[in-house]
Amino acid sequence: MPAAARPRIIPVEATHRPSADIIPTSLRDLFGYRWAFRCSTEASSDTILGHGWANQGYSATEIDPQARGVSWLRAEDGIPRRVKAAYLTDQQIIELAAWAAQARAVHSANPSVDAGNVVELHKSGDAA
Repeated sequence: MPAAARPRIIPVEATHRPSADIIPTSLRDLFGYRWAFRCSTEASSDTILGHGWANQGYSATEIDPQARGVSWLRAEDGIPRRVKAAYLTDQQIIELAAWAAQARAVHSANPSVDAGNVVELHKSGDAA
């Protein structure tokens, strides 16, 4: 199998505090992406993003606590970028899971349905 076609494993590690006593520095430094949501101290922000970023204006302490999903993401290019991830309530997650189960059932029951087409499902009363 050519190298480009081989399956890959992408590790994802998540912790509230990625300090050296929790995740050894030699392991932590292998990760190309660092994602810092709101932190209580600049030291915590720097622990996630890397030493010195808070002093350069990339501090997760300045993220508004009400700004759900807002964060700093330092990707492989090395410069943190402010991003907003989707924030879903428990009820929205339940509805999304139900929608996925329904869509899966529709496609399983009818093999002639082209899986490449997206089927939009709406609850009654939702805008189309």
